[in-house]
Amino acid sequence: MSIKTVGFIGIGNMGRPMAANLVKGGYQVLVYDLDAKRAQLAAKDIGAKSAATLAELGAQVDAIVTMDRPGIWLLGEVDATRRAAGQTRPRVASPRQYCRRGTRRDR
Repeated sequence: MSIKTVGFIGIGNMGRPMAANLVKGGYQVLVYDLDAKRAQLAAKDIGAKSAATLAELGAQVDAIVTMDRPGIWLLGEVDATRRAAGQTRPRVASPRQYCRRGTRRDR
């Protein structure tokens, strides 16, 4: 599978520069953050696009990278997105590559 478009979830202190490096590397990047304004500003600054929802992001990408604190918001957001769409699992095309990264607050 050839990865051309990468979805990046979590555009904070670590996620934004990582997404920017993907853009610099020639990938099309679609970003999402709970703070929609943050995602829109980051997308504009780094040359990416922003997604309004996780479902929108998932429908358009070949791979997904997340940068979040473990279990803080991503799982709840994915669950809410699925319920709103009446789905039992995320609607993303197959095959899918997924890379999860995060920081820990318990140390």
